[in-house]
Amino acid sequence: MSSAAIARIPLAQYLADEAGSLAKHEWLDGAVVAMAGGTPEHSLLKTRLSNTLGWALRGRPCQPFDSDLRVVTPSGLHTYPDLTVVCGAFHPHADDADACVNPTALFEVLSPNTATYDRTEKFDHYASIAGLLAYILVDSVRVRVEVWTRTDSETWAQRRFGSGKRFQIPPLNVELAVDDVYAGWAELREQLAASRNGAAGG
Repeated sequence: MSSAAIARIPLAQYLADEAGSLAKHEWLDGAVVAMAGGTPEHSLLKTRLSNTLGWALRGRPCQPFDSDLRVVTPSGLHTYPDLTVVCGAFHPHADDADACVNPTALFEVLSPNTATYDRTEKFDHYASIAGLLAYILVDSVRVRVEVWTRTDSETWAQRRFGSGKRFQIPPLNVELAVDDVYAGWAELREQLAASRNGAAGG
């Protein structure tokens, strides 16, 4: 999970606590972990991705959901992807009525402290969802989008895209421009770097 476990509680208590919490937490086999806060770069990319994808999905039978939507995997992880797309009917979890069990595509914006988890353990949990057909990773420290698509029940194919490229998400029948997702990102990085360097220099 994304940081050290802070508690071990039953699912029912987790759901009750989560309903009244301003922070988000993951739950797996009783272990509760606070999800890391995002950087300005992370926040910008998540917003750009949501806006770009939402526009592309207009008129299609697929709905995008932001990171307030909880997703539950067959492996037992309750978590909050940065962006979730459900095509067709929304299926809630039997014990968690506010959570989705049938995402078609999941998106994560990578941060340095979560990238390894998102690419490995979390990906394994997501891959246990039989109906999940695409997993998209957006890097927050370089211009790079990774698109993973399921080729069969056990196999995923990966493609990487950089600046000036367009990337397809076949299960959603959409194509997005990398530069649209990263619009304003480089400028923000420069501003933040200058600010952080100034603060470090005293």
